[in-house]
Parts: sequence; structure tokens; C-alpha cells
Amino acid sequence: MIEDFDRVSYIFRDYLYNFAKLMKENYKEDLLSIILFGSVARGKWNNESDIDL
Repeated sequence: MIEDFDRVSYIFRDYLYNFAKLMKENYKEDLLSIILFGSVARGKWNNESDIDL
């Protein structure tokens, strides 16, 4: 389900995991993928960063 999740800071893991789980439950086979990009994905986030999905 999640590839390279170890690269994501522990601060965001629970939120992202729960979001992905909720999306999968609601959209089932219609959900093709969820892509994390931006500063959080690169590991270069700061206190003002948002999560780009």
C-alpha cells in the first residue's frame, strides 16, 4: 500500500497512514494512487510546510 514510508518523518506518518486508509475505504477500487510530493516527501519540511498530496 505505501512505498518508501520510512522516508517520511514520524511526525507525519500517522496522519498520512490514516488519510490513505480512509481514502481506500471510501473509494475502494476507484482509488488508483495517492502521491506525496513537496517538502515533506523530500524531507526538507519546516514548521510552515503543508502536506502536498
